[in-house]
Amino acid sequence: MLGVDDNPMCGTWKGVHLVEMDYAVTPGTIRVRPQGYGYSPYKVSLSVAFVRIPVNMPYLCVRRKDWVTRIADDLDRVDHLHHDPLEILIGSSHFDRTFELLGRDAEFARRICDQSMSKALLQDCRDFAIEIAGGGFVVYHPLMDPENLPSLLDAAQSFHDHIPNSVWQEYGTG
Repeated sequence: MLGVDDNPMCGTWKGVHLVEMDYAVTPGTIRVRPQGYGYSPYKVSLSVAFVRIPVNMPYLCVRRKDWVTRIADDLDRVDHLHHDPLEILIGSSHFDRTFELLGRDAEFARRICDQSMSKALLQDCRDFAIEIAGGGFVVYHPLMDPENLPSLLDAAQSFHDHIPNSVWQEYGTG
């Protein structure tokens, strides 16, 4: 079992159908270690919003860079070695300095993080990590108090609403 969900809620938030839940996983079972996310050797507790959409997208993780990642970026500029082979840069210095994109499909990453999506991520999703794969995406954050959940749901809604038409057309399934 990858994790345990608790307190699931299903419904529509500002026109986007989603499932929100608290989710606890053991550190070795998650693909990308969330930075600063209530990390312990026993479990990571997250608030998660899951949105299923009619597309089949490659895996991509979008998360805010922490100071360690920024130091690695600075080293890249000095030694010209790319320290994280999965990191994708989209060419916007402000966006690339703020967010880390991890995946294997650079064309998809640049397509989904167009100018409109980049602006939405910088404005609405700075405090959240997003993982995209197959027919949906999750937006997550360290475990949140119930009164703070609207910001998680708003981030999921903003991400959904800013998926570029070219992504819907190229990766759409229905």
